[in-house]
Amino acid sequence: MSTRKVIGTIRRIDGSPRKYAKVTFRRVVGSYTFDAQYPADICQVTTDSFGRFSCILWCNTESEAGETLYECLFEGDRFKFSLPVGVGDIDLSSLRAMGSHVNDPKHETVLEYINSQIALYRGGEYYQYFYPGINEKIFTLTNPVTSPEKSQIFLNGLKQQFGTDYNIDANLINWIAEISLSPEYLLEVYY
Repeated sequence: MSTRKVIGTIRRIDGSPRKYAKVTFRRVVGSYTFDAQYPADICQVTTDSFGRFSCILWCNTESEAGETLYECLFEGDRFKFSLPVGVGDIDLSSLRAMGSHVNDPKHETVLEYINSQIALYRGGEYYQYFYPGINEKIFTLTNPVTSPEKSQIFLNGLKQQFGTDYNIDANLINWIAEISLSPEYLLEVYY
């Protein structure tokens, strides 16, 4: 488990320190790593007479559940951030500047991560999407389909029926519905 000290200074509008102000860090949702659970939690600290504070937090980018966020609240201000693994203290202003996006080494893009989560939800082991060419009827999948009847295909978000709208033979999707496909359509395949 990696932890890191988050430090910062709270100041008033005139630049003077905000003395003895409450700063709250809240893990928005629970998470886990391979060996521990991290339920939603709160850590509250108070600034000193110079407006400074520090708080040791778990580096939530280690989460096995994808990106989970911290929320920071103080003096009516609120924002979310992720705490990356690293060496040394990190200033709250830096975390605020980075925002809530953290690179996930398991996924190249946010879209890839979302698609993987959708595939898991829908029970698919694999996921692919296509923007069909005009009147294209055959699509090649990366992996062969072992149970075509369990596949799920969505055309612009609407579920299509196996055997009525499409068939699958090994790694080939054959579009059999009357609709003419075109590049503005999105064909999502879960198998």
